[in-house]
Amino acid sequence: MKFKINTFIRFRQLLPPNPLKKPLRPSGTSPKNRGGVALLASIFFIGTMLIISSCRKLQQEIPLNLPPFKSQLAVECYLGNPDPTECALNNLVGVQAAISNTQDYFAPVNLNSLQVKGADVTVSYDSAGKTYTFRLDENLLINNCDTSNIKLFNYKYFNYSFSLDSVKIGTTYIHYPNITTKKRMFFHTGLVYTLSIDDHNGRVATSTTQWLDTVSINSISTTFSARDTTYNLIVKWNDASYNLDYYRMQARILNMDSASVVKRGHPLKQDVTFTDAINNGGELVIGGPYRYKQGDSIEVKMFHIRKEYYDYLRTVGAAVNSLGNPFGQPATIASNVTGGLGIFTVLPWTKKIIVIK
Repeated sequence: MKFKINTFIRFRQLLPPNPLKKPLRPSGTSPKNRGGVALLASIFFIGTMLIISSCRKLQQEIPLNLPPFKSQLAVECYLGNPDPTECALNNLVGVQAAISNTQDYFAPVNLNSLQVKGADVTVSYDSAGKTYTFRLDENLLINNCDTSNIKLFNYKYFNYSFSLDSVKIGTTYIHYPNITTKKRMFFHTGLVYTLSIDDHNGRVATSTTQWLDTVSINSISTTFSARDTTYNLIVKWNDASYNLDYYRMQARILNMDSASVVKRGHPLKQDVTFTDAINNGGELVIGGPYRYKQGDSIEVKMFHIRKEYYDYLRTVGAAVNSLGNPFGQPATIASNVTGGLGIFTVLPWTKKIIVIK
């Protein structure tokens, strides 16, 4: 190694000087110690290479003995007052559940193995044991529906449902005349609902949830940004109680055509979750980015949600953000389902529509 260093130094000294270029000389360095500077630079370079080569020796494969994979029931089921607008578009008024099998992360993707067929799915409530039985929608089985738009990380599809001809929220009835099932469900504060799923393969999943009060939106206003001629929303509403409450707010542009979607992105412009910790029991205010333009018809929905659903949304978001990120923290998705994974919750909501003029 010393021979290589000395040879390098001598080679540099034997090079003829370039008459067109002034010799580089560090400030305060005399010609006598330029050779010493070159020697130090060479030693630094060789030392760095030795460190890098030693680091390579530290790399080794460690076999991990993972436990055998065991598939579980994955569940998403929401109870709430159906939106008449959405019901008119989808010709469905009722409660839906997405029930599937979890799949081994390291195994090849198999859509058929995700399906849960022939399960008994029920929701019951009140002291009389009022029970609703879900039916399997054969049209939503993987082999019968278009899967081209299904994301690789989320095969959710609502494959079990039951229809309602009316709901009662507090003392208010909402009727849906296009449904003739003669089934009615009651939603009022404190009422407890129980979900039960039996796949007849030895797996039983259960969960409970409780209805919450809806909240009324007091006002929706806008502020204008002259820089890019856009608007934002300012939404105000009264907090539901002096307890710690959780909310989800969505704002969607209703009058976007396909060309506008290509130019401006998805119509859902805001989807945020938050608590009332800042002003518990008082009037709450939430703003947002400047994403709206003059002429936009905007639907604002305010959901009063339970803590378990708040935790579920936050952990799902963290898990999605960590996908493909070598520096991301692994996320465990919060669940309130016993005997499976997922969420069963109520979704009381109110909405208002404004047009920016």
